[in-house]
Amino acid sequence: MVKQKIAIITESARGIGFEIGKVFAENVAKVILLDLNQQAVEESAKNLETVV
Repeated sequence: MVKQKIAIITESARGIGFEIGKVFAENVAKVILLDLNQQAVEESAKNLETVV
């Protein structure tokens, strides 16, 4: 159970990192996405908000 937890996920702009973030977000965790590509991680964060 990940409720009331914070997940920090690196390389999360796409691929496996993004999918892991999605699973945590769907389970009501707070998710922090980190990636070297700022624009891509911002887009991923917006996509994650629409999924949840």
